[in-house]
Amino acid sequence: MGRAVSSEGMVRHRRLMGFGLLAWGVAELMEALAAQLLTASPEGAVTVVLPGFRNRNPARANVVNSWRARVAVRTARRYGSGSRILACGGDPAGAGVSEAVLLSREVRRLGFAGEVILEQKSRTTVENARCVAPMLADAGRVAVASNPLHGLKLRVLLGRCDSTLRRRFVASSDYRVGEIGPLRLLTAVVGFHDLLRAWPRR
Repeated sequence: MGRAVSSEGMVRHRRLMGFGLLAWGVAELMEALAAQLLTASPEGAVTVVLPGFRNRNPARANVVNSWRARVAVRTARRYGSGSRILACGGDPAGAGVSEAVLLSREVRRLGFAGEVILEQKSRTTVENARCVAPMLADAGRVAVASNPLHGLKLRVLLGRCDSTLRRRFVASSDYRVGEIGPLRLLTAVVGFHDLLRAWPRR
């Protein structure tokens, strides 16, 4: 009996140690990413890049685009007066209307009264970056409204198109605990896979 209790205690102790090491590693990773990616001052107006996602219904934004629009609006409001939203995306799904137009309608529906700029040619994240980068030449600070890993991918791609953007990125209000429930696992897996493909290789 005593040995069984001792063995159970050791297993529990190892699990706690493993969890502690995992939590430590995640914390270290978060700190490292934060230190590298959020380098600009958070004060003042921003241009919020809002990419579209596979919208097949010409009448309204889909669930993903509606959520990204909410992220864009709350990010613009976070940084205050003068912030603007750059909605980007053509019509890759053949809906008959560009994702940029659908996104612009959605941010207006959500009450955003500031400037909304449209980019209506891009069909992929890579094309988003190529088309949007020149439009950000006069932007002091830039945020990306998407799920966090996809946003990071787009920042990587934008930085390739214009290296000065790397010093102008600021955090968007794209992460809230429990906001999208179990979908977080899916967006994390897909986002991480796509990010690895986009990350620069030496």
